[in-house]
Amino acid sequence: DFLIWTGGVMVNPLVQKTLGSKLKCGAMPVNPFLQSDHDRNVFVAGDSAFYPWSGSPLPMLAQVAYQQAAIVAENLLLLMDGRELKPYQPKPPMVLIPLGGKCALLNTGKRIFVGRWVWYLKRLVYLRYALSILPFWKAYRKFHHSTKIFVEND
Repeated sequence: DFLIWTGGVMVNPLVQKTLGSKLKCGAMPVNPFLQSDHDRNVFVAGDSAFYPWSGSPLPMLAQVAYQQAAIVAENLLLLMDGRELKPYQPKPPMVLIPLGGKCALLNTGKRIFVGRWVWYLKRLVYLRYALSILPFWKAYRKFHHSTKIFVEND
C-alpha cells in the first residue's frame, strides 16, 4: 500500500506538522534518492522536499516536480525489485517569460536569450499547449485573441 500526494505550491499542512523541518518552511529533508530522512520507505518530491545535499534551493516549478516524479517512480520499482536506487540529479529547468508585447526571455539554464524571436517561440509554446487541451478552432481562436491582446497593449 502507498499514498501519493500531489498539488499546490507549498508543503502539505500534514507534512509540515508531522515530518517537516521547522527550518525549511515545513519541507521534509531527503537523501539523494528522494527518500525521507525519517523513513526510507517514504519518497518525497516537489515543494514538500528539502535537499540539504543539493547546495541551493530548487525552484518551485512543475518541471522540477516532473523530473523528481520520474526518479521517484523509477526508484519505487527498483526498491520493489531489491535493486540499487538511482540518485536524483537536478537539471536546471528552462524558463520562458514574456517581457512585453513583443519581447520575451528564455533561460535554458546555461544561456539566456532575449528578443522578439523568443517572443515568437513563447507564442508557439502557448499554441502547442492550447492545441493539446482544446479542439483546433477553439485553440486557434484563443491563441489569436491572446496574441492580439499582447500586441495591442504594448
